[in-house]
Amino acid sequence: MELVKDTLRSTVRLSYDGRFTPRFLEADPVELSIVTTNCGSRVEHLDAERLQELFAELEKYGVRHDDADIRNVTYRQADGRFCVIDFELSTILPGFD
Repeated sequence: MELVKDTLRSTVRLSYDGRFTPRFLEADPVELSIVTTNCGSRVEHLDAERLQELFAELEKYGVRHDDADIRNVTYRQADGRFCVIDFELSTILPGFD
């Protein structure tokens, strides 16, 4: 399991188990942690325009990611979709809460 992020607000570890739909696996209410399966593989290259489009698409659903970086994008080969992950810094937009 690869440690990708370790901050005061979250720790993110990535591994690949062969599944493409994230599934809830476990939670610890004392530690305030959850474990899910992953949503594809890490993306290494993506042009700036496409990256901006991916994060802008979230705003239709009332979420601003606030950390629009390629490290927060995965790619799911099963259906050819990019997925956005790591909503630690995200904001719920007014009117969606």
